[in-house]
Amino acid sequence: VKDLTVTNAVIDGSNKVCGILAGYVGTLQDVDGDGNNDELSATVTNVSVQGTVSNTSGRAGGFCGNSVFAEFTDCDADVTVSSNGSDVGGFVGKAQQTVKFTRCNVKANVSSSAAEKNRTAGFVGYLNTTTSSFDDCHVLEGSKVTDNSAKTASTVGYYGGLIAYDGSTVSNTITKCS
Repeated sequence: VKDLTVTNAVIDGSNKVCGILAGYVGTLQDVDGDGNNDELSATVTNVSVQGTVSNTSGRAGGFCGNSVFAEFTDCDADVTVSSNGSDVGGFVGKAQQTVKFTRCNVKANVSSSAAEKNRTAGFVGYLNTTTSSFDDCHVLEGSKVTDNSAKTASTVGYYGGLIAYDGSTVSNTITKCS
């Protein structure tokens, strides 16, 4: 996806993975029929989204609910994202495998009412990658991350400005981000 602007979007994903650009960006599947998953990368360049995203199951993001083998460059989001589930982010709800973010900015009002886990952040709710990089990416002034749940002492919540929970297995690089 290249050179796209989406404004005034209203996405109601009910119990689906959702975002303004897409529910999923990128994929992992067997394309050549050899029985092994092939890494198919997605590139998103110079894309801007603005609007609201809501769902009841989690994996909701301003750009996308889930990214797998994806690269985002020069992208901006001005969004309100709310969910009753976990993995909620102003940019991406859940990022998997290899992801790269370069010069991406988000202004977000992000909230979740999930009672457990509740990985909610201004940029990525749940980072679960083998390799990721964030270069010159920013959660802008005026952004807000809110816990709307009725937690008990035995439940866990993870919240962050950039990333709420990092379950990555190999390496993450974060440079010039705020």
